[in-house]
Parts: sequence; C-alpha cells; structure tokens
Amino acid sequence: MANCLPYGTILKFLTIVTCFIKVSATLGKVLQDAVLMVGDSGTFSCSSNISAEMHWHRDDVFLFARGKVDKSFRERFTMDINNVTGTYTLTLHGAKPEDAGLYRCREDLGIGEFSAAYLTVLESNPICESNIRTDGFVGQNTCHLETETIRLSCTVSFTGKQPLGLIWSSSKGNGHLNDSIGCDIQPNRTRCSLTLRPEPVFDGSAFLCHTAASNGVRYNCSTEDVKVHYFIKDHDLKPVEKKINDELSCSVKTNQNLRYNWTQLQKNNDHVFQTSNKTYVIRNSGLYWCSVTYTIKDVTCNTLVSVVHVQSEEASTGHQKSSIFAALMAITLVALITISTVVIIYKIRKNATKRNRTGENKALETFLDARGKQKFQPLEERPSYKKNWKFERKLKLKYSKKPVYGITILDDELFSISEKDSKFEVYSLKEDFPHKRSCSVKGLTNPKDIISCRGKNCLFIKDYIKRNKEVSANIFRVSTTGLVKKKWKIDEDTGQISISGICNILVPSWDGSKLLEFTCNGKNIREIKISPEAEIRCLRQAILIDYSYFVLIHGDSDSKEKHRVCALDLTGNLMKSFGDTPGNSPSQVDIPSQLVVDECNSILLADRKNRRLLLLSSQLELVTAVRLDVPKEHELAPWKLCLNAGNSLLIVSDNVFDQYNNKKEGRICAYSAAD
Repeated sequence: MANCLPYGTILKFLTIVTCFIKVSATLGKVLQDAVLMVGDSGTFSCSSNISAEMHWHRDDVFLFARGKVDKSFRERFTMDINNVTGTYTLTLHGAKPEDAGLYRCREDLGIGEFSAAYLTVLESNPICESNIRTDGFVGQNTCHLETETIRLSCTVSFTGKQPLGLIWSSSKGNGHLNDSIGCDIQPNRTRCSLTLRPEPVFDGSAFLCHTAASNGVRYNCSTEDVKVHYFIKDHDLKPVEKKINDELSCSVKTNQNLRYNWTQLQKNNDHVFQTSNKTYVIRNSGLYWCSVTYTIKDVTCNTLVSVVHVQSEEASTGHQKSSIFAALMAITLVALITISTVVIIYKIRKNATKRNRTGENKALETFLDARGKQKFQPLEERPSYKKNWKFERKLKLKYSKKPVYGITILDDELFSISEKDSKFEVYSLKEDFPHKRSCSVKGLTNPKDIISCRGKNCLFIKDYIKRNKEVSANIFRVSTTGLVKKKWKIDEDTGQISISGICNILVPSWDGSKLLEFTCNGKNIREIKISPEAEIRCLRQAILIDYSYFVLIHGDSDSKEKHRVCALDLTGNLMKSFGDTPGNSPSQVDIPSQLVVDECNSILLADRKNRRLLLLSSQLELVTAVRLDVPKEHELAPWKLCLNAGNSLLIVSDNVFDQYNNKKEGRICAYSAAD
C-alpha cells in the first residue's frame, strides 16, 4: 500500500487502512488499478479503524468531505458509509473519460494515512486485427509447402495516467502467448502485435486480446478461429514383423481428410488396394506398406507411413531360434535408440528454451525502445509527494565480524556480503537480526554489492576483479541458498548495480560515460550514453525512476571533484542536479555512497563523510538531513542502504575500526517512518 503525502503531512502508521476496488457486481478486495469502459459503473471502497470521517480526492480535487460529495461530483458519484465496519464506498455511475485519474481515500478528517488507486477509462473494447483467412493457415505438412505465419495486432484507446498493457491468449486456454510481441505505448493508446508459428495446439482456436483483469473484469476482442493443417506420424518409418490374421494399423495424427492406400508385394507383382479404414486384417504373407493421400491448398500429398513384413506359418516356425537372437538384437537396438532419443529431446528442449528467451528479449527490446521515445515531463512539473520518514530506530544495532560491503532484503530475510568473502550471510528481520545461515557461492572471490529481485526470487552479486592494472566485474545471479544460476563478465570498472524494470540489472560505468542494462540472464539489451555536458565522473550508482528518468550519484573520495546527485533523461542528458563541490552544508554532499528510492520516488541518500542521511524529493529538493544516532555508540556514517518490500523499514550499514582487535567491523541497524 502506497503512503505518499505532500510535505508537512503527519502519518500515523498504527492505523490499519485497506483499499479495494470492485467493478459492477464483482466482489473482492484487491490492491490494483481499475479499468472501466465508458458508460460502465464501478465502486471504490476504503475502510479504517478510526472513527473520524474519511476524506476522498480525485487527483488533487476534493471529492468527499464533511459528510457530503462535492457538488461538482454529485451528478454521477454517490457515497455509502457503513459505520459498523468503517467502510466508505464511492460509486461511480456511467464512467466518462474525465473520470480517469488517481483516487485517494484519507482517514482521520483528511490528515491520516491514505490509500490510492488509478482508474483508467476505455473509449471502447480493444480492436483485434489479423491476417487469418478463410482458407486457413498451413502448419506441419508433407507437401513441402512453406509454413505461413500468424500475425495479430490489438489496439486500445483510453484516458488515464498509467500506461495500459494488453495480454494475448488462446481461446483453448493455452496460457499467455509471448512468442514474439511488441507494443507501441503512447500516452492514450496502446498497440500490441503478436507473431506466431501455427502449431497443432492452435487448430480451431481464436486468439483473444484483453486488458489485465480488474476484479475479474476484462475488456477484450477476438479473432476468427484458425485452421492449422497438421500431419504427424506416430512413429518412425521402420519394418514391423506381423503374422497372418494380425491387424495392420496405419496411424497418423492429423486434421486432414485422408485416403489410406495399402500395397502388398506378392510374387514380384504389386497388389494395390484402397480402404477408408486405417486398419487391415492380413490374409497372405508378404511385404505390406501403407501410404496416405490428402489435399491441402489444391496440392495433393502422398506420404509413406508404415512398412510391415508378414511371414507364413511355416516360415514363422522355422525361424523360432533365429527370432530369439533377433529379439536380443532388437532390445539392444531399442536401448540405443532410447538413449539417442533422450539426447535429441534434450537438445530440442534446450533450443526451444533458447527460442522462448529470444522472444522475451525481443519483446523487452521493443518495450525499451518505446520507453526511450517517451516525452519527459520536467522535474518541476512532477508531483513532489514523499513518505514522512522520521528515522526512528526500529531494531537494535547488529555487529558483523567483517566489513559489510552490501545489504539487501528479500521477503523477510536480510542478506549481507563482506569484502574478500566467498559467501553471503542471511539474517532474520527480527530484533537483534538473529543469524539464520551462511551460503557459499561458487566462484565468488571479492564481492562488492548485492541486490535482490522479488519477481525472480533471486539475488545478484557483483564480484570485483583486478588483475595487474586491468579491472573487471562478474555478475552472479544466485538463489537464496547460494546456487549459481547465471554468471557473466563485464570488462570494465563499474559502479553499484541496481534493479531496472522487471529484474533487469542496471550497471553504471565507473568513468561516468554510460549506463548498461542487462537481462537477468546476462544479455546486454541497452546502453545509455551519458552526455559529456553532464560532467559526470566516478559514477557510483544509478537508479531508474518510474521508467521516466535516472537518478544517479557520482564523486571520487580521493579528489575534490564534483560530488552530486543528478537526474538524467533516458537519452543521457542532464535534467537537474543537487550538490556540487564537496561540503557539509545542507545543499552539499561529501562522498555519497548509495541511494534508494521509496514507493513515492522520495530519494534516501547516504552522505557518508558528513555522517548523515539526506532525504530528497523526486524533484531533487532537500527535505531533511539527519544523523542516525545509536545509543552509547558513535553516530552511523551510512554507507549501504536498502528498503523492505513495504518501504516501511530502512536498513543502514556502516563499517568502523575496532582499535582493540585492530580490524574493521560492520554495523547494521534498522529505522522506520513511524512517529
């Protein structure tokens, strides 16, 4: 649940607020954006355990206060209040485009905690287009006809502040389809295309394009049913031994109208006969074979399906002994064929996985290209909501025997790595951070950073490598138990890694010339050149903000170069900066070491040398600067930062010199936004 308030607003975190949206008669609580068609009705419901009245807004305009719906909304909005449950239900009758926006309910007479959800209004159902023809598509065949490709497109127009995604699926329930998909995302229109090879599973299926479900309601369009011609033999073509009176079978998986042709070789004369059945009872000994004939697009195909050798009764008796030997040879042959088949299946699945990943990468590249073409909203025009961080010490100070070089949170566990170590430590997010386990990572030698991805339930670790004067880095993708799933190398010095998009990895070059974006499998899909006019050197970290711009920090601890927080657009041009020359004034930073961003795009910056934490708005304006004190200890010089999934807990690490043991120790503490 997002807690994003204008400056000066006090939050009360002990209040339990739940928000859900339901459309028409669909029931259920959800924390997601809603989609309505023009003319449809829907409700927003919000509840609180505080008896004081709740206020409602649409965007920044009052919608409900002092027990009344504002007169500008009364025509189509009504409010129902349940005093027993504390639930306020706002009903919208006959949605219009101007109803789209951000709806917020705020408890305690409008000064308490709030919950919010976007409403997007569709002008009409999505519109499907396809190249599907009445004569259908060619699929697997033996006529040597080239397989056609299914090409689909879907367009939806809407009013709203959130990009609207579209999903393709098959009417036969084959799951979501993403073989090759690309989306052109515009402010009020989305167009997605889908390319598929016709497979037997698609025969007789229509393709559906729909919006993401909002309380079970989807708006969709559909193509016509697809006719996929397919012809698949049940087995390899090899002779089969049969006896007189046995039944011959000609087995094929197909949706074609077949003519079965049985041929018997008898005394040097071919005896051909046709039957509409795919089975035949043997009357005489000899050699039989079955072929099938079918027509596709006016082309006749004749295919040999099976070959059968039929022995006479006398020959069968005379060859019993040799049959035993033949059986043993057959068993050996079957074993070899089985092993070969397993190897072939493995390679086919591996190639199929590779093709799927290629499709995903193409879709991702298309999305990134569309994202890169978006127009940038000046920072001064962006909303400046922030979480009212009070930095109250939540958990007790935890000491680590080694310097802490990276921390991250995944689910309810805290992960940390130390310099020149081959493992990471796992702690529980409870008082005193009780240690749970140590996990070794094969090949890890000198880790410098660790981040987590909830979408993939995995960790990414950057390993620093220096040989002679050459500096490089290895990126490890590992499970929460240390199992290495992927590893790739970057042949240059880099800053701290961060998550960009859905488990993509953003890696800044240390010289400040570019930002590199990788998939979770190590493919470099994007490179953003940083404009030389930005004067960015010694780039420490960069984070992508709501797919619109980057916030990064740079500055060298060994020189007096600029130490700044900068905002860059997606083409690498400088938009705005905070700080300049090193210093300790409110508008300066000195050795900024890491930044994190909460769900309101408020920026938390570790200003290490000044031993303080800076809170900046999304417009890079200073909100507050605080020193994180620890009772009976020196104040923390924040170095590494991370947030939990709810953005309610900030973990801060620091390294101090232990003069008694003549070594460095790590310190970790947790702070919350609670008053």
